[in-house]
Amino acid sequence: MKALILSAGLGTRLRPLTLLLPKPLIPVVNRPLITYALEWLASQGVDEVGINLHHLPHLVPQTLGDGSKWGLRLQYSFEPEILGTGGGIAKLAGGFLNKETLLVVNCDILFQLDLSKALAFHRERRAKVTIGLVDRKLLPGGKKPSLVSIDNAGRVLRIGPPIINSSNSQQPGDPSSGFVFSGIHIIEPDIIERIAVDRYSCIVSDTYMRLIRENGPIYGYPYLGDQRPEVRNSKDHSHQEQTASGYWRELGTPERYWEVQREILAGKTPFQSRPPVSVSGLWIDPEARISPQAQIISPVVIGRYSVVEEGARVGPYAIIGKGCRIGRGARLGECLLWDGVRVDPQSRITQAILAGRGKLYSVKMDVAKQRETIC
Repeated sequence: MKALILSAGLGTRLRPLTLLLPKPLIPVVNRPLITYALEWLASQGVDEVGINLHHLPHLVPQTLGDGSKWGLRLQYSFEPEILGTGGGIAKLAGGFLNKETLLVVNCDILFQLDLSKALAFHRERRAKVTIGLVDRKLLPGGKKPSLVSIDNAGRVLRIGPPIINSSNSQQPGDPSSGFVFSGIHIIEPDIIERIAVDRYSCIVSDTYMRLIRENGPIYGYPYLGDQRPEVRNSKDHSHQEQTASGYWRELGTPERYWEVQREILAGKTPFQSRPPVSVSGLWIDPEARISPQAQIISPVVIGRYSVVEEGARVGPYAIIGKGCRIGRGARLGECLLWDGVRVDPQSRITQAILAGRGKLYSVKMDVAKQRETIC
């Protein structure tokens, strides 16, 4: 099977971080974000992957190569001008597909999904398009969702904002109240042939919504529902029964980008930190140098060639990239350092992302407020 990863966006919500790296390469626990998707695609039997590029495009093939590391064949598509999700898919698919079903995923999500179940759902319904759905509560706080309304068979009836009644509250009977589009799609080739090549278009508003108006076979696959403890423990299992298991997070803001990594360190995701744990909760590369007089408080990740000097305290919840130096007496917690960052002696860093070697970019995060929105 073949897949496309949509990676051409500018990553404006993640600036200034994406001034240094394109969104697919931002590090997630010291690994490029897109490598999680590549690893998953390979595990699900995908063998060829197309990746569209626009912002800092040369860095992606330099980092990923030909894909052989994951047992994949990678093909890159450069967009001098951004073509949108629709135009990007059409350009990538040209010369890539051979009249076969295509899997498309966005690059700014971290997810796990049993693809065989999603494909079975798609084929049983003879769908032309199947979009993966997740619970709307998994979206970052403040982001206005386009909700997806489906019938009992999963057929998509509507994509749009919540239906508001006269009392300015969401209509209780609105079937779209639960799910949003996850950025994972299964598309048949005849639908892709309808998209104009080399022209900007949005796959949702220009193609999927047109298919809905035509009463075409577009379905929603709810693979992840509300994961809050009070819902999981509820005696009413009807909501849980309509969803398969999985994991999904959007990383479009600095707060969400950090929170996902915090979840990985806390063991709340299907993903493992690298390198392997040497002491409980500590992921320290063997080639990192830690002073015996430094204090490391788990969970912590420290990358290759990094140095932690005497009297420094790192953690809890700190991720240190490759080749960093933490000065004597510095204090770090609830923070992320990209490769090559140097922290001056006696510095105090918390709830921040630091990136850059010459010019240092610092992004402060309201971690407590962000955690409130997803709990």
